[in-house]
Amino acid sequence: MACETVIAAGFTRECDNRPAAGATKQYWGNRDDIDAVSYSAGGGAITAISLKTGKQIYEVEAVDEGLSIAHEFSRDEFGAAYIHTTRFRLQDNSDTIADQKITLKESRIFSIVQTIDEGSDGSAKFKVAGIKNGLKLSVDTLDSAADNGTNPLEFATLEGEEEACGLNVFWDTDETTTDAAIATLLTPAP
Repeated sequence: MACETVIAAGFTRECDNRPAAGATKQYWGNRDDIDAVSYSAGGGAITAISLKTGKQIYEVEAVDEGLSIAHEFSRDEFGAAYIHTTRFRLQDNSDTIADQKITLKESRIFSIVQTIDEGSDGSAKFKVAGIKNGLKLSVDTLDSAADNGTNPLEFATLEGEEEACGLNVFWDTDETTTDAAIATLLTPAP
């Protein structure tokens, strides 16, 4: 895709759509498990994600206010780019969870987050971080005297591996089709 350097459209305010912060669900997948990604003509929306045979994404559950997804614009000598971040608050610190956490230290993931704000037409329900370059564990903090003893985790784009665009929207035709696509990704690919 050619680099667009001129403004080609304006933005309109949707008076009936009041933005809302927060997220309700989060899914993680291993970045290396992605087989193919399809995008809308403009590149802002992902229309399909295909995983390699036997691979799947996983739902990660958290306490209220424990899920989020974000991007931040940055500019360096190579041009404009985005740092993607996804956050998760681990509620259980049992031995099984501690074993699972060890694998996260070197994992490179992508994240799909269902947000409360779905946009004016409902197409912004799911946001995706790290789809091209992946996210690495950047924060793992546990303080028994803070955050009710929960364990905040944060995955972010590594320096030098910034994404070319902000968070992508995951939208395939309509809400029903998109929900079905998420459900399909939750089972091992044939």
